[in-house]
Amino acid sequence: MIGTNAFAAFAYFETDMNHEKPNLNASSKRKRPAWTAMTATGAIAFLLVLAPSAAAGDGSGVSFDQALERVLSYSDTLSGAKSGLESATHRASSLDYLNYPRVGIEAQGVMSEKTFRLNTSKVKDAAGTALPALNPATGAAVAAQIPDSMILGLHNSGPRAEIKAELPIYTGGKIDATQRAAMAGARQAGAELSLTEQSLRTQLVQTYFRYQLALLVRQVRTEARDGLHLHLENAQKSERAGMIAKAQMLQAQVAYDEAARNLVQTDADVHSAKVALVNLLHLGEIARADTPLFVVSGSLPPLQRFLKQAQQKHPQLARLAAMDDQAAEMVRVERSERLPQLFAFSEYDASPRNPDMTRADWAVGLGLKYELFSGIDRTEAEDAVSKRQTQVQAAIRQTRIDLDTAVTNAFNNVEAARDRFLLLDSSIASARENVRVQDASFRAGFANSVDVVDARVALTRAEVERAQTAYQFDEALALLLAASGEAERFSEYVTKADKVILQ
Repeated sequence: MIGTNAFAAFAYFETDMNHEKPNLNASSKRKRPAWTAMTATGAIAFLLVLAPSAAAGDGSGVSFDQALERVLSYSDTLSGAKSGLESATHRASSLDYLNYPRVGIEAQGVMSEKTFRLNTSKVKDAAGTALPALNPATGAAVAAQIPDSMILGLHNSGPRAEIKAELPIYTGGKIDATQRAAMAGARQAGAELSLTEQSLRTQLVQTYFRYQLALLVRQVRTEARDGLHLHLENAQKSERAGMIAKAQMLQAQVAYDEAARNLVQTDADVHSAKVALVNLLHLGEIARADTPLFVVSGSLPPLQRFLKQAQQKHPQLARLAAMDDQAAEMVRVERSERLPQLFAFSEYDASPRNPDMTRADWAVGLGLKYELFSGIDRTEAEDAVSKRQTQVQAAIRQTRIDLDTAVTNAFNNVEAARDRFLLLDSSIASARENVRVQDASFRAGFANSVDVVDARVALTRAEVERAQTAYQFDEALALLLAASGEAERFSEYVTKADKVILQ
């Protein structure tokens, strides 16, 4: 919706666009000036800029379902939980290929030298026998020059590159456990997202209907103040006419002053509740909340049904179950550290030149690795993760008990609030009639000021209590559905409401 200012701006530009200077040339009148097209473009751009701000403050109300949709779309808390789930999911996906070969290249710039010592004594002995026979004149001399041993040095400098591949064959279950732990982490993040959403739904119910409660209380207290002000005026007239004592007039004054003070505090409560709702919805302003406080007069499903749903669907149990799975997998990871690892490997020397006679051009084979000492006490490490699993399992048992308690309390609060609300209907009708009778009796001189004030105070108390009871019903219903893992069903009860308090 575009506000009045936007329409005014549009009318201004439209007038500008249709304006043409007088021209005796008829053909020229059929041509739109270039500046008119530019003005139209400016008008459209202006409206596009103005439209969002106009829509934010157009005075439209927000129903509960609209507020819920906005909270789920704009909540930073929920956005953070979604990012946490995406992070955990990506983490689990990143481990899908741990069973695949690991291939890498290693490049170095080196300068090295290798020394070889060769034993040539046998060569010398053989030459000493063979050479004199072949050449008696010089054979013996040549054989004598052969040393008993020789030292050879091999110098190498320049780049070196090697391609390596390693395929894990047996890791003691470490790879599978690591992958399953990551998947359990993703399930935990998903459960935490559900918890965050349920918490936001409950928070919205409390914030939205607390604002409605504050508005209703202000309306009731405004009516009470106005009624007591009228009574004060009647008391002042009666006191001046000598029909009542001054004490009765002062009683009316005291009652009116108290009602005015209560209204001041109520105005502050309305402002605080409105700010809380506006901030939760990420809005600059809100004209009104369109969904009133309500009560469903019919009975709820049996308590056992909610208890069963809580044990089956509550995301806190799903979160703890995922944490239990993670702890169990980490126990397996720690146990795998005690086992040997078997792997296949291959190496290829990709150096541009390879004068190192100690290095093979290529190699393939099987390898076995077993860590004798790592500096970590494996027994203590395994006990640590095992105790973590024990801790999580204890939390699961306690959470099941706490959920039963929370569901039962919320169920009883819903039932009690509904019954009290229905009983207050007849009380309010009687209180209103009592106010009417006491006002008429006071004006006729048959009742004193205290009777009128008491009647008005009793009506105010009953109307405020009814509004508070309706809020307590809505809040308890939201807590019941959240405790049973069904917070998303609250809107169903809104549509079933057969008792509402309209302003």
